[in-house]
Amino acid sequence: MDNRLVGQIKSEPTLTHKELNNTGFTDIFCNIGKSYVAQRSCEYSQKLHNINVSLQSAWIVSQKEYEYNPVHHYTYCHISAVMYLIIPEFNKPRGYKGKKDVDGNIEFINSTVDGSLLQAGQFLVKPKAGMLLMFPSNLLHTVYPFQGSEERRCVEFNLNFNLEKK
Repeated sequence: MDNRLVGQIKSEPTLTHKELNNTGFTDIFCNIGKSYVAQRSCEYSQKLHNINVSLQSAWIVSQKEYEYNPVHHYTYCHISAVMYLIIPEFNKPRGYKGKKDVDGNIEFINSTVDGSLLQAGQFLVKPKAGMLLMFPSNLLHTVYPFQGSEERRCVEFNLNFNLEKK
């Protein structure tokens, strides 16, 4: 996936459909996606439709010191997900007094901030090993670099869904 992604990350190997089918991960990812859609669709819609989910792509991100993902979104899919496998101890904190520590975090960007102070426009998440984040593929997001010699590893995947009348 390296040349198809915007990340300033050296290693982002593709997980092939064959690998994912043989290990059962296609079914796992699709079932997670089906649950995600079901939780977000109205009860009326669920009574009228079956939810079908298909896996579009999956890859591993092996992020090292100073690597990052600029603001981006995914195309040709409806749902995106990131599952964190290894989170390093960020052993070189910047320690800037009065500044929010964003190193190694993922930030979702929904809109510009309005003057009412009722909407932030963004949501910052500090990842933990085992955490799974799912979001609409058109949601802008960015991953901040970190300092330290360890690797941060995650699996990312994209899904499509449709509602089929019962």
